[in-house]
Amino acid sequence: MSLFLLLVILGCVVGVIIMSVHLIERVRTLERKANLSHTGAAIVRDTRFEGLEGEQLWIKLSGTPVPVDGADPLADLRALYAPVLQRHIEEVFQEGNLDGRLGMQLHPDMLREIKTTGGEITSWIPEADSHNIYALGVKKGLGAEDPGVSIREQLDAITVKLYEAVGLAPKNALALEDDSAQASADSRVEAPAQLAAPSTSDSLPDMQIPGDVAGSPQAVAVQSQISSS
Repeated sequence: MSLFLLLVILGCVVGVIIMSVHLIERVRTLERKANLSHTGAAIVRDTRFEGLEGEQLWIKLSGTPVPVDGADPLADLRALYAPVLQRHIEEVFQEGNLDGRLGMQLHPDMLREIKTTGGEITSWIPEADSHNIYALGVKKGLGAEDPGVSIREQLDAITVKLYEAVGLAPKNALALEDDSAQASADSRVEAPAQLAAPSTSDSLPDMQIPGDVAGSPQAVAVQSQISSS
């Protein structure tokens, strides 16, 4: 009888965990959809991408290789997309980092709403790469470094792969949260100013002893102390 109760309790616990993960993922999905309108007003979409967004934009850039000779017809589009891709990668990694600190691992979405200087645009990256970036973020949050290759190196490898896939120059060393914060702090550190020790001649002013007391014992003692200083 006791074994049966234990199995029932175990089943309830597992069910609660599954429901919690599902609810968290559902809330995230609703939050992304809620970005379509703020205070009842539609968000301005970035129209500089020739009407392309999400996977269509990725297919357009990845399916048109950069010409070896001659001008690239998609050069302007690639330049606009570069910061969008970087932000997408960073957000997925940061989401995994946060989830890792909370001790959980979910399934990241391939789509992201990325804010740009021209509004917002939907960004898409392949599911496998999105999952791998997120998993690296989870490892970062858990503090679980691989013995062979660091998280930074693995993230760099995925980043280079994604950039090259859409015809962009490979980009390394994405800013991880802790490393970038440390680098920023280091850049602001300045050497402390050296305090110059005052010279003996500047430390004590010349003192003139009146003639009428110059010969007194007190005056001689004072003059001797000044000379020794």
